[in-house]
Amino acid sequence: MLAKSPTDFSSESVFTHYVKTDRSQRLARAILKLFPNAKLKLDLSQVAVTGFNNKPSFDPNYTNYVDVDGMKPAGASQNSDNIMWYLSKTAGKPITPRINHVKSILNDNGYTDEKRQIMNNYSIGISSFDGAQDSPSSYFTTPYPSEQLDDSQNNGTLIYLATEK
Repeated sequence: MLAKSPTDFSSESVFTHYVKTDRSQRLARAILKLFPNAKLKLDLSQVAVTGFNNKPSFDPNYTNYVDVDGMKPAGASQNSDNIMWYLSKTAGKPITPRINHVKSILNDNGYTDEKRQIMNNYSIGISSFDGAQDSPSSYFTTPYPSEQLDDSQNNGTLIYLATEK
């Protein structure tokens, strides 16, 4: 298995180590750098897993949720223009241009570099597969990361910010 879901972890420290070191978490690490003072949290990352189609199961220990992956560029009206769909459609491609696009969308939504720098009271939840295999039960015929959908490959990246109560 090349990528794990946050729901596979029961320890915050093991999850944090995984995100900071695992090859499949390159995109997650680049996203975390966009929010340098937000704390990566396992429980909020587990909430992010349920966030597909903007219907997360919110954790009662948090408030002021920010649906980062649901943000769209200025003037965009389609859900397919949001960060989640963009990252999914570009899974496996080089990280830097994708992060620059995400940064542009964040800026369009008022989350400028300056604002993100001072978000030290926020926690971040992230679940990122970015073209990695997420199931050991089948074969993976393309190299990682892959731009082509293959058996048991997951392109999803879900991101939430929130403050602890």
